[in-house]
Order: sequence, then structure tokens, then C-alpha cells
Amino acid sequence: MRKQQSGFTLIELLIAMSVSAVISVLAYQSIAAMVSTEQQVSAHQKTMQKQQRALWWIEQDIVQMTPRAINDGLNGVLPAMSFRSDMGLEFSRLAGFMTPNSRNGLLRVGYRFQDDTLYRLTWPVMDRAGDTEPTLMPILKSVSQVGWRFLDQSNQWQSSWPPLQNASNQTTFSVQVLPKAVEIQIQLVNGEKLKRLLRGTDGVIADFSQASESQQGDGLPPNPFAEAAAK
Repeated sequence: MRKQQSGFTLIELLIAMSVSAVISVLAYQSIAAMVSTEQQVSAHQKTMQKQQRALWWIEQDIVQMTPRAINDGLNGVLPAMSFRSDMGLEFSRLAGFMTPNSRNGLLRVGYRFQDDTLYRLTWPVMDRAGDTEPTLMPILKSVSQVGWRFLDQSNQWQSSWPPLQNASNQTTFSVQVLPKAVEIQIQLVNGEKLKRLLRGTDGVIADFSQASESQQGDGLPPNPFAEAAAK
């Protein structure tokens, strides 16, 4: 009489190995999916943070814009805010804290779209010399298009700023006028669109172009903060 052997048969071992392999594959796929999802979420969060930071910069600058025109360094005057599609946006704003680029509570900033990147510009002084150059800081990359609109005092949207005025058959513009609202639209290379409507200000409307030579002085409109700073 043959003794009964204990242990696994070859078929049982093969079945056990197959089940283990299937479980391992399923576990690997599950872990890989979790890691991939986590990476995608992390990348999306970083992208959202960059977008929110860029919009935060824009909003902080726009809501603190101020009607202060500047000397352009070439015996001319630049408006408190100016925008041309080929030159970008530039304006004066309040600065709550003294920084290397802010003087007397004022700062000149701008935004320029170039090479798929939106840049924030800051000038070291308000009234420039001929060789004054801004510092460029990239705030948002992978941008395909940037659009600006400005709501004027007649509640009309303008695609450039300052708006032209017709007075006595002569085209002029007010260098200290500010828009009542500013709209920015940013289209990313992935097709996503960012849009913000920011409240502006009624500002101080002073038509510098109508002033006489004696009133113009050195080519700059009066600084509304000079009096307060002198006190």
C-alpha cells in the first residue's frame, strides 16, 4: 500500500502563481493610476496657482491706478495710463510701501505680451530719463493671446487708451483720465481662457492738451500727491 504524499501538485502551484501574478498586476495598475492622478492634480494645482498669481498681480495694480502722467524722458509726456496693442499696457499706481522702484507712494507699472509669455514691467523711477529701462518679470507662460478693453467716461468700451477726443476739429486726448473699468482676456496655448473685469476709477480728468505753454511748464501735469508730500 502506497503512502499518501502531502504538498501541492504542479497544477496547484501553477494556479497559485497565476493568481498571484494577476493580483500583482492589478495592484501595480491601481498604484500607477493613483500616482498618475496625484501627479496630474499636483500639476493642475501648480498651473492654477500660477494663473491666480498672475491675475492677482493684474488686479492689485489696476485697482490702485492713479491719475499721474509722467515725463517720457524725451521732452514729452506719457498719460497716466496708455495702451496700444503693439506696445502693451502702462500706467501709474499707488504704492503702499517704499520699494526700490516706488517713490513718494507711486509706482509705474506695465504689462507686455511677448513670446508666449505675459510680463509685468516696473520702472525704477516715475519720470524717466532717456535711457530708463523697465525690469521685466514673467508672470504667466504658455499664453497665446492677451486682450484688453477699457470702459470710458461715456460707458463705451475702448480697445486703446487714452480715448481720442475731437475738440474744434482737433484730435486730442486727456493724459490724466483713467478708465471706469478694465477687462482682460488671456487665452492659453491649451485653449483655456481667463477673463477678469476689474473696477477702475473715475479719476481726475484734466485735459492737458488744452493747457497753454505757460501752464504746461516742464511738460508735466501737476502731481496730485506733491502737495500732500510737502506737508
